[in-house]
Amino acid sequence: MAGANLRDQIADAGPAVVVLVAATLVLLAIPLLRWLVPHGQQHRGGPARLFLGLAVVLSLGAVAIGTMGVASPGSVLQLMSVLALMIGLVGVSGLVVFDLVLPRLRIHVPSILRDLIEVAVAVAIGMGFLRLAGLDVFSLVTTSAVLTAVVGLALQSTIANVFSGLGLQLDRTLRQGEWIEVGSHVGKILEIGWRSTRIQTKDGDTVFVPNSELVSKEVLNFGRPAGTHRMTVRIGFHYRHPPHEVRRVLLAAVRDTAGVVSHPAPDCGPVDFGDSAVLYALRYWIADFAHDTTIDEEVRARLWYAAQRAGLEIPFPIRTLVSIHDAASVRAAAEAHEQSEGLRLLGAVEPLSRLDEESRRRCARGMRRLAFAPGEQIGRDSLCVIASGEVGVQNGAGGEAATLGPGELLLPGGDAGAPGCSARSEVVLYRIDERTLTDILAGHPGLAAGLAAIAAARQAALEAEAGHSSAPGRRAAEPAAGLIKRLLGQR
Repeated sequence: MAGANLRDQIADAGPAVVVLVAATLVLLAIPLLRWLVPHGQQHRGGPARLFLGLAVVLSLGAVAIGTMGVASPGSVLQLMSVLALMIGLVGVSGLVVFDLVLPRLRIHVPSILRDLIEVAVAVAIGMGFLRLAGLDVFSLVTTSAVLTAVVGLALQSTIANVFSGLGLQLDRTLRQGEWIEVGSHVGKILEIGWRSTRIQTKDGDTVFVPNSELVSKEVLNFGRPAGTHRMTVRIGFHYRHPPHEVRRVLLAAVRDTAGVVSHPAPDCGPVDFGDSAVLYALRYWIADFAHDTTIDEEVRARLWYAAQRAGLEIPFPIRTLVSIHDAASVRAAAEAHEQSEGLRLLGAVEPLSRLDEESRRRCARGMRRLAFAPGEQIGRDSLCVIASGEVGVQNGAGGEAATLGPGELLLPGGDAGAPGCSARSEVVLYRIDERTLTDILAGHPGLAAGLAAIAAARQAALEAEAGHSSAPGRRAAEPAAGLIKRLLGQR
């Protein structure tokens, strides 16, 4: 008798049984579908499971209570179970279409657009289903101004986030997989949702940023426009190291570092003169922002090793107190070193090497060490000896006529139309004071003749370069007699 009543009850609740069976089967199929979707999308299908589970519970209630009568509690539960099943099927259909079918066709639908489509379909089905059941929800909403105002105020921030997300998707300002900085967070965009954007930081943490903040605040996109990002390393070196030498060592150290791109090329230069060091900024470019910390650590390690090999001192932050006596001693030591180097150069350069020992020492006391960076113009107001580097001599037409190297003389050329000189590399000169040179020439006529011979040979080379019939070439050539008059002060 009890079995017959159970069969009659199930027969009366036929639609509820169908809903129960269908919802159960789909719930069992969802784990398989989520296993088939691409990695990183396994979190999909949560709302669908929720509505399908609700459909199972409601249909069980309808079967248990029975559906006798149109307005009976069992009939209401059956109606609600059918509605929950249909909404759950919409979610499962979205999982199949957007996560299984379209990705294999290489079609990517933005997350927020996908969610809006699913919600719109579910709402349309729900309102249509309730209308068939005799409940006109649409007219109820449109005729109730108070209800509309309450819902609008309650969902104000949510609606703002939804439209902000739509704006981000339409103008393609931000894309999935790009690295951004918003506020105090730096991370990679995992997904742009209908309410918030999910980013993953370098520490592996997940941050949810409301879409309205991405629209209203400043956002730094590290992937635009070219996908490369410039990194800067600041490092200080002792004042005694020339900038050109430091630049050469640092650029060579970073050139072959893993992760550093060759174009744009790295560059380096002094940016500040600190209390204990000259501060240099090394700028290089990377394409893999996800590993910028690792690349930066490798670059800094290579800079340290390169500085050690080149003998470049990275000084500690110190403050040195120097007394007047100590300062005078330091200056005297520097002057003695300059005189010793000048005396060595005088003994190796013709015709100055023909001077006697006392004359060379007197000449060395009147010498001053001058350093020039590549590209700088070099004045020619007195006789100079090139200690290191290369000096380019221009002709009257603006071209380069000759190149002078270490151990050669740079003759005075102060007359109008005389050829100019510029440093082709880092150059160190030892300049002889004009008064000292005049006194030396007065007692050694043969020195003036030797300098005049060098001037004549260079004059011939300049004229050959410019052409004998070229007026600029003749103006650029300095007559030997004029050189002797200038050296002797007979202007």
